Amino acid sequence: MVTGKNKSEACILIIDDEPDICELVRLTLEDAGHEILVRQNGQAGLQAFHENREKIDLILLDIAMTGVSGLDVLEQVRSMGSQTPVIFMSGYINNSAEATGLGAIDYINKPFMLDELESKVRSALA
Repeated sequence: MVTGKNKSEACILIIDDEPDICELVRLTLEDAGHEILVRQNGQAGLQAFHENREKIDLILLDIAMTGVSGLDVLEQVRSMGSQTPVIFMSGYINNSAEATGLGAIDYINKPFMLDELESKVRSALA
């Protein structure tokens, strides 16, 4: 949860191996006033989280990535004792019960509409 910050000043970590998705999401959320960190693989995402965990308010996480998967990332983030909210961005999740069962607070199916993404981010940060 965002504490001591305006909702438009959240720090969001995007971890996705698709450069076009990363860029689109980064531009959309920066335009909404958020600070954005982007990493294009699970290992780099974990390192960014470890280095910035005190300021990261939300993680947008792809599940299917080569090497360290999104599920591996989430498991390691939770093993660090972090309860940072995670929204999965994936074509592999079919419902919110599945996403929450995997440890995320929500999910968004790829391809997604940008207004849907912004709405889910606002809800997660509220």
